[in-house]
Amino acid sequence: MQSFNWHSYYRLDDIYDWLEDLSDRYPDEVRLRTIGKSYENRTIVAVKLTLRGSIRRGKIIVEGGCHGNEWISPAFVTYMLHTLLNFKEYENEELETIALMYSWIFVPVMNPDGYEYAHTTDRLWRKNRRGGYGVDLNRNYGIGFGAHCPDKSNTENREHCGDSPFSEPESEAMSLFTKDNSDNLEYYLSFHSYGQHIILPYSVSVEHTDNYNVVSVMYFITAGFFIFLLITRCDSKSYKNYALLRGVPYDESELIFFKTLDKVYDVTWWKEPTQVQKPVEFSIAPRNLAALYRDTEKMTVRFMIVIRNLQGAFDKQKATAYFRRNMASFNWHNFYRLDDIYDWLKDVSSQYPEEVQLRRVGTTHENRTIMAARLRLKGSKNRSKVIVEGGCHAREWLSPAVVTYMLYTLLNANKYKDKELEHIAYTYTWVFIPVMNPDGYEYSHTTDRLWRKNRRPGGAVDLNRNYGIAFGSHGASNNPTSIKYCGDSPFSEPETHFMATMAREHRHKLEYYISFHSYGQFLIIPYSHLIEHEDNYDQVKKLADKATQRMNKNHGITYKSGTAFETIAKINIKAHFFAGYLASGTSSDWVKRALNVSYVLTIELPDTGAHGYALPPGRILPSCQAVMDGLLEILTPQSKRFLRTNNAVGKNRLCVKVIFFCNVFVYIMRYAINYLC
Repeated sequence: MQSFNWHSYYRLDDIYDWLEDLSDRYPDEVRLRTIGKSYENRTIVAVKLTLRGSIRRGKIIVEGGCHGNEWISPAFVTYMLHTLLNFKEYENEELETIALMYSWIFVPVMNPDGYEYAHTTDRLWRKNRRGGYGVDLNRNYGIGFGAHCPDKSNTENREHCGDSPFSEPESEAMSLFTKDNSDNLEYYLSFHSYGQHIILPYSVSVEHTDNYNVVSVMYFITAGFFIFLLITRCDSKSYKNYALLRGVPYDESELIFFKTLDKVYDVTWWKEPTQVQKPVEFSIAPRNLAALYRDTEKMTVRFMIVIRNLQGAFDKQKATAYFRRNMASFNWHNFYRLDDIYDWLKDVSSQYPEEVQLRRVGTTHENRTIMAARLRLKGSKNRSKVIVEGGCHAREWLSPAVVTYMLYTLLNANKYKDKELEHIAYTYTWVFIPVMNPDGYEYSHTTDRLWRKNRRPGGAVDLNRNYGIAFGSHGASNNPTSIKYCGDSPFSEPETHFMATMAREHRHKLEYYISFHSYGQFLIIPYSHLIEHEDNYDQVKKLADKATQRMNKNHGITYKSGTAFETIAKINIKAHFFAGYLASGTSSDWVKRALNVSYVLTIELPDTGAHGYALPPGRILPSCQAVMDGLLEILTPQSKRFLRTNNAVGKNRLCVKVIFFCNVFVYIMRYAINYLC
């Protein structure tokens, strides 16, 4: 690899060979992809660079080699790739920041035919090689097409724009590839030569439009060509030296003290103070920790430090990248950003088009898609439906992970040699919503790891308090600054409105609704806003208890089952004290009451507080496996009962037939005997 340097220019094959060597040497960070073919059937190669430890704020596409005679362009693009990949060698904080801040995509030679022709035949060749006359690829895009192209009919013109927008395979491939990566795409950089200019859109107009004034201050010139080193610094909230504390209010005065903590200190609640004797958990800024201890020195209030440096714990959770059409790059050893989850769903649907169909349920305040995946395996009995909801609360990253794992496991049920798993996979039609709150989920990755709500301007809403059941009555707030703000009215948010609409559409034969949250390790049975047991609580409780026993036995993970009041509670037997938890406006309660669904569960995933939202990536897969095992216990008995019922009906029908034919036989024999006699 040392033979490739930036003291010389290189031919196309040499550039591609170097890229392949990079991919072999750094398989986890450098991925190659063919995005299309040129007019002369050469490959157009893209390189995706995602460094270890990347915080992946957004995507950047870097395009080079559009014009065949501009050799410095591919040279710089490859140099940029090399520099970012080896940022540690330069000991440059700015370089390190942008290297780790983005997911980088490079297309070093967009015009391979023209680049090669400039090396072999005509050093000043600019265009591609269509028909021997060529088209200027940078005049062939679908914006202002032909408006400033002199004499479009003259194919000999060096700026000939072609017959129509995207008429060339190179520009079409580049446009489709860019659209494919448009989600979270923040920057598109196109390198040309020469002139030492930094050109901002739009080249088709003399007017300054869009964010011209902002972009114009982002760049600076260096060494005869331009490079940007720092565009914007990551504005994600740092939790460096923030601590996670746990405390217990033992009487009403201490409870009142806890409820005022966030008004006095920089506190984010993980488990809010709601009842005496119920533990609370919260993160606190380092500058406030000493003050908190000082202020409570003469009180009976005591705290335990659960995590001393939250940012260190969060850094271990940094999302990794998924590479399109490389299914193995999506696993349950890491967390993933929204675009990666959606890209994986698209690839799953493409690979299994007859079994997995994607649907856009709706859009959010920030115009992100709420995506649903419908799974129905070939040969499915299609008895009834199961809806699986995840990602309602932004910071609960384990929830979308479990939903995607569940989808993957059921889709591949026949590979596990588990009859029980295979049975439920083929018994139901499944509908998965991995991320119900896309805006919040992304915000928790880019800006505030502990963000819970959606992103409604002027007052974000806790979506699991916004459904139309006992709205605003328990465990909710009318204060827009509260993390449990329920909104102005039921279903005021697009996310809850679209989810409710979708659930209503599936209400026919909808037998299960499962909502995943974290953390606590609870199987919560409706209704969360009531103390009493209603509907078929006892029936669901028996199944939930079997599931908790199974998860404990097979995985050593202890779950509690019951209503929210019973599970998320603190009991003091000596004091005859029971402090329960109530919550109103939840999705599970609304589905149970409004749609009369038989089996509804809210599952609070691991752990019980040792890590909370900072659950290490190594715990993702064991958590997924345990809860999937427990769900087999919940789902299987119902399907077996159905089969037994059908078998019983079949046996009864057989008995009727046998009795009928026996009676006919007896009648015939009697008639024959009488006749013969």
